[in-house]
Amino acid sequence: MHAHMAKKSKQPRVDPDSVRVHLKPLFGMPPQTWLPALLGLIIILVLFYLLLLPGVRSPGAQVELRSTPSGASVYVDGRRIGATPIQLHLPAGTRRIEYRRPHFETHQSEVRVPNRLIGSRFFPARLQLHQQLQLSDARALANAVSAEYAGWAIIGSASAQYQFPWILSHGVSDLASDRRALVDYGQPLLQAALADVRSDAMLRDYLRASALAASEGNAVLPLHMLEVFAALADAVETRPNLAALLGAALPGELRDQLQSSDWYRDSLEQHTTRLLPFTTEGGPMVDSAGWISVDGAAFRHLAGGTFVMGMAADGANGRTEQTLDRPHLAEVAEFYIQQTPVTRAAFRSFLADAPFWREDNRDALIQDGLADRDYLRSWGYASDDPDDGALPANEVSHPAAVAYTEWLSTRLPPALDGWSARLPYEEEYEWAILANASEGYESGFRRSAEQSAPYPVAQFGAGQFEIYDLLGNVWHWTADWYRPADYLSRQHPYSPYRATGQLRSAERAVRGGSWANSSQTISGISRGSQPPQRASAFLGFRPVLSQEP
Repeated sequence: MHAHMAKKSKQPRVDPDSVRVHLKPLFGMPPQTWLPALLGLIIILVLFYLLLLPGVRSPGAQVELRSTPSGASVYVDGRRIGATPIQLHLPAGTRRIEYRRPHFETHQSEVRVPNRLIGSRFFPARLQLHQQLQLSDARALANAVSAEYAGWAIIGSASAQYQFPWILSHGVSDLASDRRALVDYGQPLLQAALADVRSDAMLRDYLRASALAASEGNAVLPLHMLEVFAALADAVETRPNLAALLGAALPGELRDQLQSSDWYRDSLEQHTTRLLPFTTEGGPMVDSAGWISVDGAAFRHLAGGTFVMGMAADGANGRTEQTLDRPHLAEVAEFYIQQTPVTRAAFRSFLADAPFWREDNRDALIQDGLADRDYLRSWGYASDDPDDGALPANEVSHPAAVAYTEWLSTRLPPALDGWSARLPYEEEYEWAILANASEGYESGFRRSAEQSAPYPVAQFGAGQFEIYDLLGNVWHWTADWYRPADYLSRQHPYSPYRATGQLRSAERAVRGGSWANSSQTISGISRGSQPPQRASAFLGFRPVLSQEP
C-alpha cells in the first residue's frame, strides 16, 4: 500500500524581497512620474469630498429654532418645517422665518443663514434662534384650554388607548408668558377646571397647573405646592362637596383611605345637615304672579327661592359616593318660563325675520361652527308640511336657540321693560320642574318601540302651574356650559347669576329627556350634554324671561 502512494513534490520557498513588480508607462510617462501624481490626485479628491464638497453642494448652516412658549409652528420661506424646538439644516442666504401659535401674535423676520465652505461636514456653521412670542388674546386662550380640558373630562377616565395630555398645565404655562394674562385668567381657568376634575389623571394635571400658576410659570418649588394645598384647604370651607370631588378623583386605594377617614365622613355629615332646612316633602312652595303673553306664546311667572338642587322630588338622594351630581344648595331669582317648548310655527316666524338662520344657509352656519349637518334637516322655513307647526322646534343648534331668544327680546311688551329673553339656567329649569310638580304627571316619554318622532306640544299632563313638556318630548338646551363635576366644586348657596362670563366648556348642558327616553331613566335632576353646534331630533328649547342685571 505504501509502495503505491505518490510522493509529495516539494514547493520551492519564495523570498518576498526577491519579488519585483514592473509598472508600465502611462501615456508615455514613466511610473516614477505618474504614480506620485495619481496618489496626490486621490488625496486631493478625498480632501475635496470631505472638506469642500459639503459646503459647495449644500451651503448653509445647522439652525436651532426655539420659542417661548414652545410648540410654535415654524415656516421657512412660506413652508412649514415643524414646531419648536427644532434643529435642521437651512440653505445659506437670507431666509424668511415665521413663528405661528394659536392665541399668540405671529412673528416674522428675515435671517441671514451663514455658510462654512471648508470643513462643514465636521464643523458645520451653526445658528441658534430664540423667539419670545407675545400673547394676543388671553381670554381666547383660556377659553380654548378650558373647553379642551372639559372635553377630556366628559370622556371620563384615561385608558391604555386614551392617555390624557397635560392640557391645563400647558395652558397655564402659556398664560404665564404674560404676567398680566396670568393674573387675569389664571385663577378663573383653574376655578372652571376644578369642576372637571373627575379622575386621577385630571387631578394630577390640575395640581401641576395650580403649582405652575403659583410659581408664575417658573420652576415649581415645595413652597408653591404648599400654596396649592393651602388654597384647597380653604376651598373646602366654602365648597361643602369638595370632599366628594376628591373621593371621585383619587385612584382606588387612596380613595378608599380618604372615604374611610373621619374628616371625609364628618364633611359629608355636615353638608347633609346644612341641606335639612331646605328639604321639604313634595318640594318647595313656589308662588306665581300668573301669565303673560309674548308674541302669542304664554309665559308662567315663578317666584325665586333657595332649594336643594340635585335631590329627587321624593327627597331620596339615590347617589353613591362616586356620583358627581350630589345635592347642593342653589338659589334662583324670579323669572317667567314659556308654557311649552318653542314650536316649529314660532321658529318659522323667527326665520322669516332672520334668513341667516334658514336651512338654505346651512353650509355657512356649519363653516362658522354654528350648526351641523342635521340643522333643520327634516323641516325648516321652506318645509312643505303645513301641519307640523305644533311640533317642537327640534334639530336646532344652541347658537340658533340663542339667536331666537335675542329676537324674542325685541318683541317683549312694555310691561316687561327691563326684562329680556334667554335660555334657562339649569337651576331655573330644575326649579320649574319642582314648582310645577312635573314628575307627578304623565309626560312625553317613549310609549312604544314604534315611536320615532316628538309629540306635538302640550299633549300630556301640565302640572300644577300648567307648564307642559318639562320632562319628555324633547331635551332642552340651557344657558349653562356642562362640567361633569361642577356640583362638587360649587360654593353654597350657588347662584347662576354670579357665574356669568364663565369660561367655555366643550358642551352645553341639556335637561328634561325626550320622546326616545324611558320615564324610568329620566327625572327632574337628570343632566345631559351636547356640543353647541349639535342639531338633534331629540333636542329643542324654551326661553325664560328675566330681569336684566
